[in-house]
Amino acid sequence: MLVIDYGLRKVERGGFGINFIRDKLFDLGFADDIALIVGDKRELPRCTEYLIEVMSKTGLHLNTGKWEVVTLDYENIPVIIGEEQVKEVQNFKYLDSVVSQDGSATEDISLEM
Repeated sequence: MLVIDYGLRKVERGGFGINFIRDKLFDLGFADDIALIVGDKRELPRCTEYLIEVMSKTGLHLNTGKWEVVTLDYENIPVIIGEEQVKEVQNFKYLDSVVSQDGSATEDISLEM
């Protein structure tokens, strides 16, 4: 976890993220799940390539095959990282909520016991 946090903070200092109160919001993280937040879809390849570079220097390799993109930007611009196009989805699960393309997180995930 410390290595992941180190890498994310280093990339965040590169100016990525969105303005939030008095700081920048760059990522949501829980365990080994990370949601990166950028202000413009076109920033994402540069941001993620920098993250891959920083993490690989620590010996940590990211599985880009599991990456998905949710965008609030409706431009039809594919996100390509390296030579691979990242799958775009309508929503993603984060903790007990589903974050949707419209920016809401109202759909709860029911946990069956």
